[in-house]
Amino acid sequence: MLAVLLAGPFMAQADATIANLATPAIHTNLGASATELELVVGGYLIAYAMLLITGARLGQTHGYRRMFMAGMGIFTVASLGAGLAPTPLILIVARVIQGLGAALMFPQALTGIQLNFAGPARTWAIGYYAIAASAGAVAGQLFGGLLISANLFGSDWRPIFLINVPIGVAAIGAAARFLPGDTHRTTRRLDLIGVGALSVAVLLLVLPLTLGRSAGWPAWTWLCLAASLPALGGFLASQRHLAATGGAPLINLHVLIRRPVSFALLALALATGTYYALLFTLAQYLQQGLGDSPLISGLMLVPWVAAFGAAGQLVRLLPARAAVLMPTAGCLLLTGAYLAISITLFTGNHDQTLLIVLLGGGGLGLGPPVQCPHRPPHERRSSRLRSRHQRGHHHRDANRRRDRHRWLRHPLHQSRQSAQCDPQLRHYHCGLYRHRRGRNHRCPHRDPAQRGSQPARSGGLMSRRGG
Repeated sequence: MLAVLLAGPFMAQADATIANLATPAIHTNLGASATELELVVGGYLIAYAMLLITGARLGQTHGYRRMFMAGMGIFTVASLGAGLAPTPLILIVARVIQGLGAALMFPQALTGIQLNFAGPARTWAIGYYAIAASAGAVAGQLFGGLLISANLFGSDWRPIFLINVPIGVAAIGAAARFLPGDTHRTTRRLDLIGVGALSVAVLLLVLPLTLGRSAGWPAWTWLCLAASLPALGGFLASQRHLAATGGAPLINLHVLIRRPVSFALLALALATGTYYALLFTLAQYLQQGLGDSPLISGLMLVPWVAAFGAAGQLVRLLPARAAVLMPTAGCLLLTGAYLAISITLFTGNHDQTLLIVLLGGGGLGLGPPVQCPHRPPHERRSSRLRSRHQRGHHHRDANRRRDRHRWLRHPLHQSRQSAQCDPQLRHYHCGLYRHRRGRNHRCPHRDPAQRGSQPARSGGLMSRRGG
């Protein structure tokens, strides 16, 4: 089941970067301009960013299994269209539809993990989720370079999209077979106003950043960037109003304003954002700057993936107090790797061996912030309180066992056992039992033949005088 769920983020992230290596070949084969090449790469990311939160909400209202299969189906059909596209315009449209499908299937993986895994199994599943997402981005570059260099049947760049068709069909069949049914669904309606406001805000922000450099940063790019701020403010205002009136907003703002959550999201956005920028820049630098093949360009990122996966495993072997510090240490290591790469390239040093080592250091730094299962301070305090409570129960049970052992060796208990056979001691123990337990309790040491035929005595220790 986990393998099926992880196929979504892996394929979505792979196609986010696989077109980076194909831009020179698409330019040669289809005659695409620089702006059209930007849209081939950026159109996917724009649609993906606009509808990602909406896809997560649709999974809650219509079922994560259904949305996973629907998103995978849209993604597969769009991949077929992109692989057969005869013109740059059709390729751009297919890439936008691909991004829509990816936005539907990507968040369902995390929803499925939250619903079907618990405890340590959920922690491990989220770790594999992070590995699948990061490895998918690098695998897109690696396998994309391999397929373009192979030039299967003279198809040049087209197999990088066509390969998604059999994989997508297999993933849909596996989801129908292995994923549990959608039993956890909410009945609240989708916030269409919030979807529209968020889509407009993201479009005004991402579109000029995607096309601005190739267009020379005209006036419309700056106007869009300026308009994105009030659009985002309008979206937040609509979410507050909807929450105040008892509706179901797209984003729970009460969670985002918590300092641990907001700081963690900001750190992840900076780390992963610079990572994807590195993937695009590195592909252009190696192919167009140094003249390397797409295969060599993809293989350069293998150390990054290996170090990223090793970092997550090493963090799990550390003590809890040291593991909490690893996200911060990873961000510092990632910053140092980026700085070292920049200094190396700006000084004219094009040694690829040194670049491979620095990329490995970057992957080692990105691993802990993404994969480390960090818990907020209040949860750590709750865990410590639970541990103390459990230790208290352990000590209490040990004290009970010790008292029980002492009682078994006590002379009174031994005489009590003798009372089962000695009638002279039986009345004494009956009175002692009623004195301790209450006057209406019957003593278990009474003669079985007399049980139920004699009323309970009301005297405490004085019962042996009456006996």
